[in-house]
Amino acid sequence: MVYALNGNKEVSTLTECPYASEHELQEIIACNPDILRRSSDPELYLIKRELSLPGTFADATDLSLDHFMVDANAVPVLVEVKQVSNPEIRRKVVGQMLEYASRISYYDSAVLQEMYSENNATECPGGNPHDFWKAVSLNLQAGNLRLVFAADSIPNSLKAIIELLDRSMANIDVYGVEIKKHVSGSDAFLSTNFILNNAKTFVQEAKTKYSDTDMESMLTAAYHGEWPFELFKEIRKMAEAFGFSGRYGSSDNVVRFRFYYGKENLFSFDTDKKGGSVYFDSKVISKTTQNQIDTQTLRARLEEIDPNAKYTKSEKNFVWLRTRISCLKNESNQKQLFHLLDEIGKAVQYEADISK
Repeated sequence: MVYALNGNKEVSTLTECPYASEHELQEIIACNPDILRRSSDPELYLIKRELSLPGTFADATDLSLDHFMVDANAVPVLVEVKQVSNPEIRRKVVGQMLEYASRISYYDSAVLQEMYSENNATECPGGNPHDFWKAVSLNLQAGNLRLVFAADSIPNSLKAIIELLDRSMANIDVYGVEIKKHVSGSDAFLSTNFILNNAKTFVQEAKTKYSDTDMESMLTAAYHGEWPFELFKEIRKMAEAFGFSGRYGSSDNVVRFRFYYGKENLFSFDTDKKGGSVYFDSKVISKTTQNQIDTQTLRARLEEIDPNAKYTKSEKNFVWLRTRISCLKNESNQKQLFHLLDEIGKAVQYEADISK
């Protein structure tokens, strides 16, 4: 039994209630993508509902994906919604989802951005729009995906298949979400239960094909010199001294190293064949340092290092600085960058100490 507790410590019984239709559950998910987020997942954004996936062979039928989403780390998320009363939920839905995954790689970055813009007021979920949607497209082509089965109730047969798929596919994250509806009088409540492969942790993204050698090769090719890789090693050394953990990302053709405090991704060092970037997430840094280093402070400090540092205008308040040769090759600018990292590290440590 589930109860609702009001401010007077009075309880009322919540009665599980079926959805009027599959369409109702789809609407709820479309309007509230984050209902599908696990505790360690980045924010989710809807790209398009009922995404058309034309047949790729002469005898293939056209398909329609219920929800096409993306997370703040540019990982594409495919969502299929079913009611337990729908007979397709037992086995057919699995074949459908795998076929969606095989077809969706044909969408390029320009089309992805256009679809997103039609359904969202914010320009981009995070970072520079061009770079972000390029990363989404590359992830699609490389098969770096998240497949989500959403339903009011998931039968045991599908639970077993979800766990098997997640165990079997290194680059694809698979899980299920049961979204139950409860009512009390005129009020409605939702509860979620995640169907996971417990042997595969939420830090699956830490599993990587990259290494320091890859980072060095990419940076040397991009800048025709070794100094960017030396800069990366110094940043990593300082971060580890403050107790930050780090791991490589998984975007194809981009070597990304993220720096974490606990589960919070504070900043990252990225490079591709065109160059490199240091990304700071001002929202996370502000929260982790209890506003000692807020967005305005971080922005001002970055502008001291690089007057042309670029910022997004998204709700996430994500601030980013690009590590161009003309900027961070300058020794004085490097010192300012390390001074900023030192401030962030000390502020994070201070807040961690007083919270103990």
